[in-house]
Amino acid sequence: MISDTLAEALYEIRFYQKEDPGVYDALTPAINVVCEVMDAMCQYLDTPPAPILRDALRVLQAEIGQLDLSAVRDARRNLFETWRTGGGNFDECVRGEVGHIEIAIHLFGLPEFELDDYELTGQGIREYAADHSEWLATVGDAVDKLIADGWAVKVVKSNVEARHPEVRTCKDAVERLGRLQIDETIMQDIDIGKWSAEGERLSPV
Repeated sequence: MISDTLAEALYEIRFYQKEDPGVYDALTPAINVVCEVMDAMCQYLDTPPAPILRDALRVLQAEIGQLDLSAVRDARRNLFETWRTGGGNFDECVRGEVGHIEIAIHLFGLPEFELDDYELTGQGIREYAADHSEWLATVGDAVDKLIADGWAVKVVKSNVEARHPEVRTCKDAVERLGRLQIDETIMQDIDIGKWSAEGERLSPV
């Protein structure tokens, strides 16, 4: 359900803000706007259509629907065009910045959401484990290859993250990972990002 997806995303956003205070300070006003709209939509979807609530729901829906996002769309187009006309190479855009390249492989989500489709019994948990065992085994194979190739790995929240001392750009990371013959399903899921020394992401998600 959309409301479940929104609730999970809101939880993750607030978790990151509390877990890494200061990293997202500059983005807090924008994040708050996004969260307010997501929270409102989540509340709308989860509210039962009782007659006494019908008018209040109609007002909330109207307020969400009439938000003027044209300026945001224009700013997004401007950002994309600036990147495209600059050659589309974010490694070049941030050249000279102190930072590092980091890759992330997703393990699993929050249990309260991951187990939502399973009975909360021993059998239900075993079924969840069986359904995800192939993915985790594939991740395990990829981690073995990363470690053997000199990557330093750690677990951060729901991901395995890794760095390599010789990887300086996103292009370096892609080429080095390609030589390791990591499973294609992992390569499709892997996130490669450039980060500043202060923990700010310098390349797009």
